[in-house]
Amino acid sequence: MTPALLEAIGVSKTFAPRERWGGGVRAAVAAVHEVTLALRTGETIGLVGESGCGKTTLAKLLVGLTAPSAGEVLMQGRPLRRLRGPELLKARRSVQMIFQDPMNSLNPRMTVEETLAEPLLIHRVAGDRRARIQALLESVRLSAAYRSRLPRELSGGERQRIGIARALAVEPDALLCDEPIASLDVSVGAQIVELLRALARERRMALLFISHDIRAVASLCERIVVMRQGRLVEDAPTDQLLAKPCDPYTALLLRSAALDLDAVPAL
Repeated sequence: MTPALLEAIGVSKTFAPRERWGGGVRAAVAAVHEVTLALRTGETIGLVGESGCGKTTLAKLLVGLTAPSAGEVLMQGRPLRRLRGPELLKARRSVQMIFQDPMNSLNPRMTVEETLAEPLLIHRVAGDRRARIQALLESVRLSAAYRSRLPRELSGGERQRIGIARALAVEPDALLCDEPIASLDVSVGAQIVELLRALARERRMALLFISHDIRAVASLCERIVVMRQGRLVEDAPTDQLLAKPCDPYTALLLRSAALDLDAVPAL
């Protein structure tokens, strides 16, 4: 079996109690509970579940934005918590994240060119920076005219394309896509899904695509993992899961999505 690029082993995350605004104490929240998941070279995995089930927390655990309360996250077989300095920077270069709301994840004061140049500078990527930025724009189907624009001058779909281009700048082995189409309308979201499919194939990147949209996940991913209340309740190849879900919660998600299985494109 191909070694995992990214792996969670029994990972849990509990947020401590905290004071509520206006008085009282908010109880501890077990957001992720004993999750084990592996992402390998070239794989496309969809992570689905209702809002608040722990999908985004898991994504942050996988890239080191949040530390686990228990368990271990491995990047290319190495414990993420033990990496420091240049080693951590190198590991993070291999796995990049695309966020749900590109308006909040992009610096409003930086032009597109400055946004795409930033990861090249941080990771000391050699070569003609201007040519690289042009190639990045072309890879997400945008013209050179966008170089001087600010995020507020872009549509939601264009901002998300810039977020994808920024993630691609350091030539990662894997992308973690956290609800990347949730803030977009259906047609624009479909275009972003198709772009991610093409990029994954062209670059042989692994994808972990997080969404509550089962139709989008089914069209993009070869495998689907279902999360409920912080736990993984089902993990199966897409065709198998759609045809015969084993967990009642998965069946409920499929029914609630009114998924027309015949309309799902072949992988």
